[in-house]
Amino acid sequence: MGFKIIRDFIDTGAVGIESVRQTGFNAMFMTEEQQKGCEYHGGKIKVRLKDDDGGIYYHAYVDDTEGRELLFDWGMGYAGTTCLDLHIVHWIQEYGEEKPSALSKEGKWVGYLS
Repeated sequence: MGFKIIRDFIDTGAVGIESVRQTGFNAMFMTEEQQKGCEYHGGKIKVRLKDDDGGIYYHAYVDDTEGRELLFDWGMGYAGTTCLDLHIVHWIQEYGEEKPSALSKEGKWVGYLS
């Protein structure tokens, strides 16, 4: 359920950041399996994080749906992002729709979380 930042549009040095096991207070309430689930496992589902004005902050790879949610939470805390878009190729693979309603202007991204 992890993620990895592959492109940083605001130059915060985030490229290469991966999700890791939780520590501190959060870790107290997680099983070993849940801890392993927080690690990035090489998923190639491409997503991007934006702010509410549409400014693109990061591109990332995620392992699965839970990884998207983990990345979304990370982005809000790390840089104040408010939206997560899923690349159209992965949207079609997952949902089978060729023309989703929340398609970006350039036609490559679909609004997923905000």
